[in-house]
Amino acid sequence: MVVVRSCSLWQSGPMGGAVFVGGGCSAADEERLWNELFAVGGRVVCWPYALRKRDAQASVHDWLTGELAKRGDFDVDTWIDVPDRAIAGLSSAQILFIPGGNTFALLDCLRARGWLGRVGEFVEGGGLLYGGSAGAILCGADIAVAGLFDEDVVGISDTRALDLLAGAVVYPHFTAADAPVVEQWAGIHDEPVLAVPERGGLIFRDGVFRETGPERVRVFPSGAIELTAAVC
Repeated sequence: MVVVRSCSLWQSGPMGGAVFVGGGCSAADEERLWNELFAVGGRVVCWPYALRKRDAQASVHDWLTGELAKRGDFDVDTWIDVPDRAIAGLSSAQILFIPGGNTFALLDCLRARGWLGRVGEFVEGGGLLYGGSAGAILCGADIAVAGLFDEDVVGISDTRALDLLAGAVVYPHFTAADAPVVEQWAGIHDEPVLAVPERGGLIFRDGVFRETGPERVRVFPSGAIELTAAVC
């Protein structure tokens, strides 16, 4: 069971690395989450690899650059045609931003490049990781839950993911209608599921999960993980 802290303790605690989980990857829907993620300007590395076509990846850069221009001084570095060795440059970024698309394609790409382990190192070193939709699923222990709504376009055999959320997996775009299916999946696979609605979000730092709201995150099975509610 994850220990709950009050919001005031959270804010006054050490500002180490953290994982930001978005339910839909929309700047408007996730405004509260983005307000905390992008509170201070800096270098943002974007990995659009859940989208397989280059023009789609480029459109992510244009979208993110436009959104962050409203928020301050951000240098958006979207990695499209980069060699595997480019990963060495991740350490100079403040934020790693992984948006949505096909979850299976995303995991397959990062595993093939040998970058999965470097993401954990980035967070441990104080970096902020954002995952939205497919990127949110990647932050969890396993992406198999994506099979409930995503097509495995690459024929992946190993669905283990970043596992940066205390052993939980993530179900984004959650609505109340999804509850029976998600609850059944959690029971069959014996894995706790963080079900994040599009207008909700989570921040995981120092072993503590905190919701950003406005919509609530559900946990399946109920009580498997304790969350701090968004109260301020």
